[in-house]
Amino acid sequence: KAQKNIHPHAKKKVDNNDDDKQQRILVPSLERNAKTLTLFIALLSIGMYLLAQDFSKNQGNVINQDNDQTEVDTDYAELNEPEAPKLSKETIFLGDDSYEVLEVLQHDRKAFTQGLTLYNGYLYEGTGLHGSSEMRKLDPSNPSTVIQSHSLPSKYFGEGITFYKDRKNNPRIIQLTWKEKTAFVYDADSLELIKEFEYETTTGEGWGISFLPETCELVVSDGSQFLSFWDCESFVEKRKVEVRYYQNKLERSVARLNELEVVKLDQEYAILANVWFEDVLLHINPVSGDVDKVYLFHSLYTGREGNEDVFNGISVSDDDNRTVYLTGKLWPFMYKVKLKQ
Repeated sequence: KAQKNIHPHAKKKVDNNDDDKQQRILVPSLERNAKTLTLFIALLSIGMYLLAQDFSKNQGNVINQDNDQTEVDTDYAELNEPEAPKLSKETIFLGDDSYEVLEVLQHDRKAFTQGLTLYNGYLYEGTGLHGSSEMRKLDPSNPSTVIQSHSLPSKYFGEGITFYKDRKNNPRIIQLTWKEKTAFVYDADSLELIKEFEYETTTGEGWGISFLPETCELVVSDGSQFLSFWDCESFVEKRKVEVRYYQNKLERSVARLNELEVVKLDQEYAILANVWFEDVLLHINPVSGDVDKVYLFHSLYTGREGNEDVFNGISVSDDDNRTVYLTGKLWPFMYKVKLKQ
């Protein structure tokens, strides 16, 4: 992948001593001629030096007459030896002291959790697997108990879900599917299915989804390093960003982005993301795709049994912007966690 920072092109340097040596090699016979020829050589050397200086000064520069700015012409400038890219950004990696576990709650260990979301005081959980995919309404104080559910036909493998409001301010919950390229839209109050539609993504799959209210966009992951932003009414993709993190002055993309949750931290919106098979949460800038922080959750749930799957499932809470619910696929626990940084 090409680096964003392009190395500046070097201007050609002139070594006066080398020029003098070159003159002596090129015209040794002239030095033995008359004084007039000696003067001619001196003038010729001065002229060549001045021309070289002028060429060095202007080589590689093209003046843009329209805006009076100088730009580098990459076709003619001479390159230095490549240097390591100098990036001012550096992703912050945060350990156990960056969060506090407020509560450990019971969770249905048969739930193959694909997404969590919060609406009107209730948690909603989307589950996966063919024949077991559901949209569930849960009590946040006891998320192991299902209050209400809607099952998908067995041909569908359920994926991420999110609560959102359309442009008419109607409360909705949307649910993706894995490879079926079909999304389902529910009335958030009744869980009545009111719409389904087909979609395309970078990989042809649906993984995670969340809602960015300030632009009325649905943020979608598909297992790649890209996040797509759909209009909340037409479900048409408006833009796409590549998710990147910065470490040791190098830029790297992040693939296998999974469950997503938009949160508002420090008065700005950010996207929290699970990464498939990683016990981390990424803190992503929704405009640039840059990963500002990585929360490391390797110590959150260490005693996993053989059938318990990956860390997946994020939802905001009613407490405050920094308190979230976290769980995993087939996990017996759900965690209420406060992000301290």
